[in-house]
Amino acid sequence: MTQWTLNISEQTDQRLRTFLEQQGKADELSVYVERAVNRCLLEDTVEQVKARNVTFDQQEIQDTIDEALNWARE
Repeated sequence: MTQWTLNISEQTDQRLRTFLEQQGKADELSVYVERAVNRCLLEDTVEQVKARNVTFDQQEIQDTIDEALNWARE
């Protein structure tokens, strides 16, 4: 397990801690932050892939996806 030191605004800190307390999860700050980071990483990765693929023929991409899915299902 790695420990981080983060600087968060007082307003964000208070809002998050209040939210977690209302959910009965006051001791799950680290879990919440990790989930948020993972979600952001996924969203950023998807956006990068979309930007990279914009120059490719979209039908060709879809055909390749369909081919891979068909192969996996066989």
